Amino acid sequence: MKITKYAVRFTHFIVAAFIAALAAILMHTQMVLAELNAIDISIPIADRFYMMGQDILGLLPKYGIVVLLGLAIAFVIAKLIVVMLNKKDPKTKARRYLYPLAGGVAILAILLLMQPILNITLLAGARSFTGMALQILAGVLGGVIFAYLGLPKKQLIQTNYPN
Repeated sequence: MKITKYAVRFTHFIVAAFIAALAAILMHTQMVLAELNAIDISIPIADRFYMMGQDILGLLPKYGIVVLLGLAIAFVIAKLIVVMLNKKDPKTKARRYLYPLAGGVAILAILLLMQPILNITLLAGARSFTGMALQILAGVLGGVIFAYLGLPKKQLIQTNYPN
């Protein structure tokens, strides 16, 4: 039975990491297109979609793996913290906040460490404050998805509204 539980968690992780990487790549594309637009280069909508597709094909194998590894490390650390907090207060909802935080911190760490370790800036779309914030938001999105998918079914449909 444990194999099934771990397989489900692994699937949740892969889905969350894929969506985070995809969101990060699409935000990167939009930031690059915005910079081109800022210098009065007009890009037709068909070309925009083509560029998004090309960025997905080109970046997902590389940046996607980096995001996957970064989120794996961050989510393991978040899980350890969640377990410790749950021992103190079993009703804590820490996972709802810690996984998104861990996802954002993971992407921030990835972007900040690429230059000194690899001597590269992988994403032109992350060179500005806005671009960096959008990348971090993609990591937060991955954390939200992972936290949400990991909730027990009864918590997914439970509301906190008074009767």
